[in-house]
Amino acid sequence: MKHRTLAGFLIAIIALLVLSQSAMVVPQGDVGVVLRFQKMVRGNLVPGLHFKWPFLDHPVYLGAGWIVLDGKSENGGLEKITANDGRPLQLGYMLLWRITDIAAFCTRSPGCDESQGAYLINQTALPLLKQAFAAHSFDDALTASEDKVLKGFVPAINQQLKGAGVT
Repeated sequence: MKHRTLAGFLIAIIALLVLSQSAMVVPQGDVGVVLRFQKMVRGNLVPGLHFKWPFLDHPVYLGAGWIVLDGKSENGGLEKITANDGRPLQLGYMLLWRITDIAAFCTRSPGCDESQGAYLINQTALPLLKQAFAAHSFDDALTASEDKVLKGFVPAINQQLKGAGVT
């Protein structure tokens, strides 16, 4: 009789373990993605309860809104650039980005990871920012409006990141 009780108990534990690994909850404000062997199986999952294959599928939660990229934390401090008159500038910046195409984003960023997406955006933005500030003198870069110094920056970065699924 004890063997049946122990076997039933083990079966119940295994069933609960499998059941707990079969469900995922996408939090409010996020979009869910299911990866199987690092490949996207399902995407654009709305907040709520969803089911997946236990032990095979891995859930990933991505921000559904704007995501902040801080240049100081990505680059380890302020960036040193040179104005067109040869005087040095220190540049700190923040970029707002969001995922517009989850399939393209998961293809371009390993593991469908937001930090990998931020790295890609930072690597694209930094040369464009340096180019924008290098076109102005030191005094002009400090006193001119942001629109004047960064004219064309947003369309240029969006064009370069076109296939990455971000804007």
